[in-house]
Amino acid sequence: MLATRIQQAYHVPFQWGEHDCALWCADWVFEATGADLLSDWRGKYKTAAGAARLMKRRKFSGVAAIAAKHLPEINPAMAKRGDILLHPDGSLGVCYGRHGFFLTPDSVTTIPVGACPRAWAVE
Repeated sequence: MLATRIQQAYHVPFQWGEHDCALWCADWVFEATGADLLSDWRGKYKTAAGAARLMKRRKFSGVAAIAAKHLPEINPAMAKRGDILLHPDGSLGVCYGRHGFFLTPDSVTTIPVGACPRAWAVE
């Protein structure tokens, strides 16, 4: 399931409000748990500025605050396959073994899990 989702991310264009880092992670959480944590965010913005305005209006400082509202935070060193990670640049991604996969406007990027400052368990 997760490997397929990661592979598909390489072929689906990034689109704010439809297929961005937060919604990509929320899609994974939905597939893994059945809970759509960001159902009320989908289609509500179309640009980075629109996402920032919506976060501000909903009193979130960034995507990490959204993850922290919905999922239990864990030490990144304890992250397991399928958990959500925070990239040092502030985007969300998914843990797959020793690497985190992150959706970007250009493609998918990976970094070692140990380089991630925060993580949340997907249970």
